[in-house]
Amino acid sequence: MLAVILTILKVIGILLLAVLGLVLLLIVLALVLPVRYRLSCTAEHDKKPEALLKISYFFHILRARAEYTDALYVKVKVLFFTVFQLKIPDKDDEGPDSDAEYDLSELDEALEELDEEKDEQEPYDTDSSDYTDTSEEADESDDEPVEISTETEENESSEDLDKSEASEEQDEPEDKAFDKIKSKIDEICDKIRRVRSEIRYYKNLYNSNAAKNAIYIIKKRLKHILKKVLPRRAHADIVFGFDSPDLTGKVYCIYTIFSNRFDRSSCVIPDFENKTFEGTVFCKGHFNLWCIIWNLLLIVLNKNVRKIYRSYKHHSKRKENEEGACDKAA
Repeated sequence: MLAVILTILKVIGILLLAVLGLVLLLIVLALVLPVRYRLSCTAEHDKKPEALLKISYFFHILRARAEYTDALYVKVKVLFFTVFQLKIPDKDDEGPDSDAEYDLSELDEALEELDEEKDEQEPYDTDSSDYTDTSEEADESDDEPVEISTETEENESSEDLDKSEASEEQDEPEDKAFDKIKSKIDEICDKIRRVRSEIRYYKNLYNSNAAKNAIYIIKKRLKHILKKVLPRRAHADIVFGFDSPDLTGKVYCIYTIFSNRFDRSSCVIPDFENKTFEGTVFCKGHFNLWCIIWNLLLIVLNKNVRKIYRSYKHHSKRKENEEGACDKAA
């Protein structure tokens, strides 16, 4: 009996270890396997641009596709099953039905008909209701003379109170006005001191050695991430231009920064006079999640970064306490 129990426990342990090993293997594969993407875009004169983005992951088990032709189509698949699908129509191609939603002619006609019906009913309503109301008001005025007297007494008492309050306001000393002005000036001075202390704190923090080392580490690790995420192969043969020439120049400067990623046959021509976009753009690349997670962990676990974070957290907490004390005092 004991041997049977031991064999059952042994089998259960082996199964648990197998499941745990399989889970670990899947996690390692998810971190190591690359995320592949491919982007292509074409544009011709007097035609809308067309774009296609494909993303695949984990041996093409997980796939995503985004396509823009007359509308934006997004589809996500796991194996052969579609788990997400979206269509965003273009605003320029919503058709004539979209204009009908904003057509207010029918509403204007209905409002005019209602106004005409009201004009027709007004004379009959005045003949029947106004005279009865005046007669009823006259009867009520004859039956309730006492209420009128009480109202006059209340009005007189309120007038007396207003006069007494006005006299008290006139008798107030001028020192209260100076106190109000002084309190406003003190509030403004406190705000100025707070702003100066904040500027002094951030200036000292930025000039500290810990902040400089932290900024260096962050820049270095972000460059590693960007290097892995950027496409490995790219080609561009386009002529582009925007409404403002300065924006065209800025975009062209960005292209020159990443021009080493494009092949030698690429040709990018900026047009500073016309608004245009013609040509084709193609790029593809891959990256793995482990590279991104590892570099982010190196940023988070760096002692200088953590020191700057603790200093900022302590400063923000002290600032909240000071503001709370000032609010209670006020």
